[in-house]
Amino acid sequence: MSTTSSFVWHHPVGVTVAGDGVLGANSGRLNMPWDVAIDSQLNVYVADAFNNRIQFWAQGSANGQSLVVSNGTITALYLDDSGKYLYYCDEDNGNVGKLSLSNLTITTIAGGNGPGSDYNQISACGGIYVDPMSNVYVADTFNHRIMLWPPLSTTGTLIAGTGVQGHGNDQLYHPLGIFVDRAGNSWIADTWNSRIQLWSKGSSHGTTIIGQHGAGSNLDGLVSPMSVIVDSCGNIYVSDFRKNCIMKFTPGAHSGLIVAGTGVDGHSSNQLSDPVGIKFDKNGDLYVADRGNNRVQKFIMNNSVCGRYES
Repeated sequence: MSTTSSFVWHHPVGVTVAGDGVLGANSGRLNMPWDVAIDSQLNVYVADAFNNRIQFWAQGSANGQSLVVSNGTITALYLDDSGKYLYYCDEDNGNVGKLSLSNLTITTIAGGNGPGSDYNQISACGGIYVDPMSNVYVADTFNHRIMLWPPLSTTGTLIAGTGVQGHGNDQLYHPLGIFVDRAGNSWIADTWNSRIQLWSKGSSHGTTIIGQHGAGSNLDGLVSPMSVIVDSCGNIYVSDFRKNCIMKFTPGAHSGLIVAGTGVDGHSSNQLSDPVGIKFDKNGDLYVADRGNNRVQKFIMNNSVCGRYES
């Protein structure tokens, strides 16, 4: 895989904003962080997965504060548009929690009936997205499906996948990332199929947007896509766990470019190791849960317009 500078967009060097790169459980360290969220003040929320907690890092702080401590693995995060509620996946317990940031109360809003395959259950929630109507979209990873949970619902609705792993255009295989655009279309990181699938709202099948040629280490392929974001200009950003980089695909392009990481596993400020969750802040800068390096990295994108979420 080429990692020459011609394939790197803007600034390739990251700044550590949470964790110190050493695995640990104290307030200054992380243990395999899975996802990240950023508020309007550029404070950072981290799904500190193997410490079973959500950590809050005030901007510029060297230490985090625990907001949620669970007996299960905390994976995906989503901060709603109001900035008042933080949604999170509790993978082992099969639920999605809604944390009020004003009083730290928690409400279970999806799952909560133990891991399983019924429509009121979740089996390994790998990713979540919350739309402006507070509908919660869940990448129900081990069930190979995407579920929609409307507000106050006690059961989910299947919107993508069949519930059985597979490679067809109506199937998913271990999906871990979900993004929903303003039209209600779902962009899915179909991880073990090494592709990004676009499911139009109400459709019974998806279209492969990235990864048409199967798994690949070149710039036209993916290996293990974990998260996907579409910006306001239609650019698609994908974190690839095995390629150790974040890739950008312009609208209609089948070949991408590296915008963070080098494509080689490493610990330097311009490298990533098993990246998972990605988010933009209000300035269009990119944050990466650099899982293998036990840190969160911020990459300056100089992309204040397109860097905002499409939705």
